[in-house]
Amino acid sequence: MIIGTGIVFLAKKTAPLITRAADGTVTLTLAVVDDIGGPQREPWLLHYSGPGAERFWVDHRADLLPGQPLHYRGDTLRSFLTGRHIENHSRVLSLALAPSARAGHSSQTATEATP
Repeated sequence: MIIGTGIVFLAKKTAPLITRAADGTVTLTLAVVDDIGGPQREPWLLHYSGPGAERFWVDHRADLLPGQPLHYRGDTLRSFLTGRHIENHSRVLSLALAPSARAGHSSQTATEATP
């Protein structure tokens, strides 16, 4: 199994999506960008389910603005060809807000939520 970890940035055009399944399980879907460097950027959809996702949403909903950096750790990394585009997906194992340089709070520690 491949585990992905790093810093990603919330996408500008797609707002976070929160859903609740019939069994009550909450899933938070985040459109993010992996800034590989230079002009290279990969779009990803991160799927975070369970109590940790709900707690993260409640605690950080107001902070989930376009460009917000996130410390991400996940698995089940998959790429799908949809038309002429590749769509990357991953299941979230843990997620935390990363300090945002533009907000000027780089000395704050990240707040983490795990399942």
